[in-house]
Amino acid sequence: MKCVLIINSLPDILFVHADKAFIKHVNKLSRNSGFISDYHNEDEMDMTALSQIFSPMITSLTYMNDLGNPYSSILCEDGTLFVFNQFDDLVFTAVNGDGEESEEFLKRKLSVVYRLATLHYGASLELLKPEILSAQKKAWKTLGSLIDTFGFLSTQQQSFLVEAVERLHVNQNLGGMAISLLEEALNLARTRGGENVVHSLIMVNTKLLALYSSPNASELKSADLLLITVLLYNIFPHSKQAVPITLNRTPPPLAHQVLCKGGPSISHHILSSPSTNEGCAEQERHPKVGRVHSDPVDIRAPQRKAEPEDTAYAGSSVEDELFYSPRSSPIPSEGREATAQELTPKNPLTLKEHFFTPRADTPDYLKRKMDDEEGEETDEEELETASGIQNMDRRHDPQPVFLSSDRCPYLPHVLHFVRLATGTVLVLVSETKHCNVATFIYQALESLASVKPSAKQGQRTVPQAQAIMEKLETSVKRVLESMRTPVGVAVENQVRTLRHRWELVKRGDLLGFLAAPTGVEMSPQLEASVAEMARCLKSLFSVLFCTSQGEPSISQQLLATISQIKELLQTRLADYEDYLLVKGRRNMTMTAHLEEFPGLVHFIHVDRCVDQVTAPTINTISTKVRDPRNPSYVIKQKIWDMWTYIQSYLQRGHHFVAVRDGDFLFTYCLWFQDNNGNPVPVNCSLPVGVGSSPTGILSSTYFKDLTKRCFPSTPTSSIRCFELMCVHVGLVPVQFAVKQIRRLILKLFQKSLGSSFALSLIQ
Repeated sequence: MKCVLIINSLPDILFVHADKAFIKHVNKLSRNSGFISDYHNEDEMDMTALSQIFSPMITSLTYMNDLGNPYSSILCEDGTLFVFNQFDDLVFTAVNGDGEESEEFLKRKLSVVYRLATLHYGASLELLKPEILSAQKKAWKTLGSLIDTFGFLSTQQQSFLVEAVERLHVNQNLGGMAISLLEEALNLARTRGGENVVHSLIMVNTKLLALYSSPNASELKSADLLLITVLLYNIFPHSKQAVPITLNRTPPPLAHQVLCKGGPSISHHILSSPSTNEGCAEQERHPKVGRVHSDPVDIRAPQRKAEPEDTAYAGSSVEDELFYSPRSSPIPSEGREATAQELTPKNPLTLKEHFFTPRADTPDYLKRKMDDEEGEETDEEELETASGIQNMDRRHDPQPVFLSSDRCPYLPHVLHFVRLATGTVLVLVSETKHCNVATFIYQALESLASVKPSAKQGQRTVPQAQAIMEKLETSVKRVLESMRTPVGVAVENQVRTLRHRWELVKRGDLLGFLAAPTGVEMSPQLEASVAEMARCLKSLFSVLFCTSQGEPSISQQLLATISQIKELLQTRLADYEDYLLVKGRRNMTMTAHLEEFPGLVHFIHVDRCVDQVTAPTINTISTKVRDPRNPSYVIKQKIWDMWTYIQSYLQRGHHFVAVRDGDFLFTYCLWFQDNNGNPVPVNCSLPVGVGSSPTGILSSTYFKDLTKRCFPSTPTSSIRCFELMCVHVGLVPVQFAVKQIRRLILKLFQKSLGSSFALSLIQ
């Protein structure tokens, strides 16, 4: 049972996307409450009844926010989970009742829903609910389809698990030829097609083959690349490869044993140690590395004590610096993770930890789910045959989107998808007219949003009030000046209204309110003028960039140019078609690493400077049947579970974690390097980030913020952040795994030297 809602402050539902189980559940509640009749269609959801059900919840959420004591989630007795997040003046709500999605994933999901909505509508999210019913259904269906596509990719692709771009590993000849072809395609589209194309890229399935950007173009961020991948996969679904379904669930309870955890100092200690065998042997004799031992434990159920990771991290402790490898199955000592033996009726597992096995993990449930979904898998060729030639032609239609930049989070662009071969697609990204106006509108809206001070800001000084007023006046002036050239009657009307609203705001003594003492309420006239001006700016944004999204058009000149570009690239890449098809399915395998790294099962390496991931493809069978007894399914699910589990330790300030889970040993390390590849130590303790934004690039700027906190006086361009999670067989000692981590990091750095830098993407 899943649902996503977007609700404004009225409260009015702007968007809803739900599965059949949620619709039936809501209809049952509505029928019992008398909101709908007994003869109401169970497959259709009544919006009025849904508003009545969620209205008390949203009112309570708003009231608690006003009191400064907000809540972000609600867990019901039957296991139904509600997660809330507020963006601008809208409340985004996610509901899950089958245990397939954890609270952390739902937080990520809501952030992605906001990014997808912004990708389509920019600053005008009110367009999610047009007045015309047919347009509303179309808008909801489009965004709902993208949400489902993201949900599918997040269960299938490691790039969406870690939120980083996966590049295709090809030889230098093919890589260089791809860059040359993209440059030629970009120049053709600019000179003959009449389009201001700024980026051109080739995607193979969900992996990036090559990217070329014009010299004066703004950076195409990795987060936008992932969103473009969602759009591309939604248009060109390619599910020939059988990948076991994976749940973004809460990790199962107590199936793991935390052997070691530590802060930045222990990560630097690992990375700065000698990488030779002699150096590793000497390091293992270091006093900080404990001998093999196991601790005695009382067979009586002990009383649980406060977990050390629940407290703020204040540097590496003795436990942080200790590696140990038990002789047999790890037996926890007092103060470490609890085991199943410690759980008694007098000492139950608290909901605070959220370590419970959802009912979705039962074999019967998974078997029913496999039977239900078996008929839904369709190959790309079957979809193309079913959709017909007309749908294939529509794939040349432009896709208006709003991409983010350092200046503005929603710059208007247009995407052109050109299918070159099975799984291989060319993407042309072009800027639209009046692109700079979007930046000015964003700056004006940002200034208006900062008019009301928050409780943390306190009273503003007169210079601060003047700075806000000057910034607002400058941005509004730029918007009005950029609209002097006639662009249509509708735009002229919006500009005239904006000028009038701005005069009303200035007459309302906005500067006086900005400099007023804390607690002074804004006058009703000024508050109404500010709200109307914000609506006017969003209306101008809608008229300029969003009104033509429903009817995309393409000129014959551009269509001919795209056909020419398609023929050129298909001819030049014809010899590599099968090779790219195979690489798209199995980009990298563990075979090349088995001899050099015995005991290593899998690894995920992420360069957070450019947000690129390197990871072997998880082996799968050629059948479409997803059997939970399949070893590929088991390993893949463990990787998904453990990545989620370890990220919670990262938010607690631990940069190194070693966990033994059944037959596997998982190790995670986060560290920093300079541009020469030398480890850089962190000389400060990190604040605990539990409850903050999820890690990743779609949900937040977590790793950039982490780098700034660790190195406040160092330019971020000179510091590189990396992540590495390794999976070993359970018999491998932690000391041996740490030794392999050093060697693997060195090998990956040498192999990707140059290709991992941002300059390789912008030639």
